[in-house]
Amino acid sequence: SVYAENDATVAAIAEAKFGSMKDKDVAVMYTLGTGVGGGIIINERPFTGTHGMASEIGHSIIGENYYNCNCGANGCLETFCSATAIIKYAQKLMQEGNKSIILDMADGNIENINAKIVFDAFRENDAVAVETINRFKNYLAKAMASMINTLDPDVISIGGGVSRASDVILHDIKDLVRENVLYKNEEFADIVCANLGADAGIIGAAFLQ
Repeated sequence: SVYAENDATVAAIAEAKFGSMKDKDVAVMYTLGTGVGGGIIINERPFTGTHGMASEIGHSIIGENYYNCNCGANGCLETFCSATAIIKYAQKLMQEGNKSIILDMADGNIENINAKIVFDAFRENDAVAVETINRFKNYLAKAMASMINTLDPDVISIGGGVSRASDVILHDIKDLVRENVLYKNEEFADIVCANLGADAGIIGAAFLQ
């Protein structure tokens, strides 16, 4: 038999079986890479909805943006919280005349900028990087708060290439989420980084049935 599933969903399956979401009844994974994917696990099974279209959390609309998503919509989480979104916003700020060490770190070529460079510049307190990453985190917190208001998960796990900057992403993220959840004085989901790395997709796919 052959089985197929969305890449972010199989990564979530792996994290639920062996990783950061193990033994949790309700768990959500965000995969932050070139785009934004996600998986929802309920009672150890992936939730894909009535028509198999659920868990496309990267395309939840969280605000108006200055460019459209590849899907054609405006305001998708993917256009705020992906590596692509980070790069585009840092480039936008510099094209508007803001000086930044990011350009030096990219060997003077604005097209060489990647998300790692922006996070590294953030750690150096570069103004463009700080604005870019704070914007990224604020929108990620809004998306997580909406998920908490809807599903009240045990845990939210962050995977994908962007999660390598976990020291920056996890710092104060719960405080930002708390500003946006409905029940501000109640405990809510743990927010962690995935721990199976690039192997998560392969591991999860092996357990499809």
